[in-house]
Amino acid sequence: MRFIKKSGLLLILAAVMLATSCKKDDAPDPTEKVQLDKLSGTWSVSSAELDGTNRDDFSTMKLVISGTFNSSTPEGPYQYVVNGTRPNPSPWPASGSWIFGDGEAAKSIIIRDAGSVDEVQMTYSTDGTTLTVSFNVTGAGWTGSARTEQVEGDWVFEFTLD
Repeated sequence: MRFIKKSGLLLILAAVMLATSCKKDDAPDPTEKVQLDKLSGTWSVSSAELDGTNRDDFSTMKLVISGTFNSSTPEGPYQYVVNGTRPNPSPWPASGSWIFGDGEAAKSIIIRDAGSVDEVQMTYSTDGTTLTVSFNVTGAGWTGSARTEQVEGDWVFEFTLD
């Protein structure tokens, strides 16, 4: 009888220890938070192409992506600033805002200057140290804050994290 009481007590103690040592898994971070963490930082241009032709006039350009994740508005807006020399004309304004695409698209789509006449949908991929951004420009480019000459076409930028 004594053995049964000890065995029962040990079984209860083991069950209690097992239950208290197992904690619930935290919910995974939202896709937008994970992607914002990967995108945030200062990125240096490693290559730029317009319609498949290499452009070497972006060699000093840096793209600074920033923002604070807010679970109430996970898509953003977030901010970007372009530092260094931008050619005239450029497919990049000096600064602005951007949002993530909806749902799973947040993993590959950002919308630069959403809701404005300068809105551009961009496809991106990143591993946290390299960033590839591609987009199509229809219309004029930017210098400073004024739109100027044409820069129409398909752009592909590759960046490395500073």
